[in-house]
Amino acid sequence: MTIQEEHLEAALDILADTTSGASAVSRKILRYFRDVLNNNNIPIDTVVRMAFSFIKTHSTLGQVINICLDLVEALEEKRMDPKDVASQIESYETVLDGSTAKAILYFRELVDRPLTILTLSKSSMVTASLRVADPQPYVIIGESRPNLEGVVLAKELGRAGIPVTLVADAVLPSMADSADMALVGCDAIMDDFFYNKVGTYPLALACQEHNIPMYVLATLDKVIREERKSYFALSGRPAVELCANPPPGVSITNYHFEKASLDCVKCIISELGILEPQKFLEIALSKP
Repeated sequence: MTIQEEHLEAALDILADTTSGASAVSRKILRYFRDVLNNNNIPIDTVVRMAFSFIKTHSTLGQVINICLDLVEALEEKRMDPKDVASQIESYETVLDGSTAKAILYFRELVDRPLTILTLSKSSMVTASLRVADPQPYVIIGESRPNLEGVVLAKELGRAGIPVTLVADAVLPSMADSADMALVGCDAIMDDFFYNKVGTYPLALACQEHNIPMYVLATLDKVIREERKSYFALSGRPAVELCANPPPGVSITNYHFEKASLDCVKCIISELGILEPQKFLEIALSKP
């Protein structure tokens, strides 16, 4: 396999990935661009086109939007040398690792007793946080249809010795009155909303109704600024994921992501610490 074929295979894998969380997809993209930019045989316009392809495919992932647009700006507006951009990507990967680790440690400090925690889907930050929590939590997980990422998380935590109950997505909000908190990941933050896997919104409302705190794990690069909002879109997924052969008269709407109000969130846990949503946004939007 040639280098170019390896790059194409990596790009196709990113474009086809509809189950990984924002952090996992972003790390794939960072590795892809780092390798491509270190190869002098790849034209810059090809790299830029691929960046916009990643944005179009993963238009709900704020981290992906910011990474790709930062790359395009560096190559087209600032006219930086590709190898210098590749070096910056390596530095950013280190920063991202540190930011993620800080957020996970802040969550660990929050856990002072055995807790019952609600979550859904499979965020890499949530997964790591639940694994390092001490004392060990009891976790109730929504299955996360249609791709069942929650089932994957349940199996992973179970193998790690963490007690888990797996429930249907529609059941998860009704468990709020028996939980200590909800902990969810985040694909994007924009205006007064955060975006995550479908099922997050009813869970957030249930937590608000029962006065159960909801915490969102995120890093600063998931915030979408005003000038980049046009790249964000909640796009529908293939109908066949829900029903292979619908009869005449049956239409299907299949979204994987939805928005929930930050008013339902007690705090956002990030590299900045454990902050109320508006304070987190104030700091995030003040950074260059």
